[in-house]
Amino acid sequence: MPDVAFCQACLTLAQRCVGTWETSPDAPDDFDTLVQTYLGTGRMVVTDRWSPEDHPAFDGPETYAAFRAWHDWLHVTYRGAFDLTGECQMVALHELQLKAFVGPKADEWSDILRYELIENNFGAKATCPPLG
Repeated sequence: MPDVAFCQACLTLAQRCVGTWETSPDAPDDFDTLVQTYLGTGRMVVTDRWSPEDHPAFDGPETYAAFRAWHDWLHVTYRGAFDLTGECQMVALHELQLKAFVGPKADEWSDILRYELIENNFGAKATCPPLG
């Protein structure tokens, strides 16, 4: 079931961080292409692949695209690799930004972030290594 407050926070933070984005079936799927596309053209292009079965926390493709844009902006800005360590770093950055934006309510969304960024990419048994 979608989390309306989480979706609204994602939309707002994406607009603040990225500004605008577009969706495409051919969105960058590796770090170097993402960086080249965004820094080279100023365009943030994210996947158009969304389904309620795969991404139940989101209320539709627009909100999911906003989350992906914000997420990819974090990858570019903080140079986070597209591997388990990099995604774990992105989870931590999402959590920090959400906490700064909405306060303690953000703690309720850690499981959503881990599901979207860790489990969906690396499997249910994947765990984040210690960061630091």
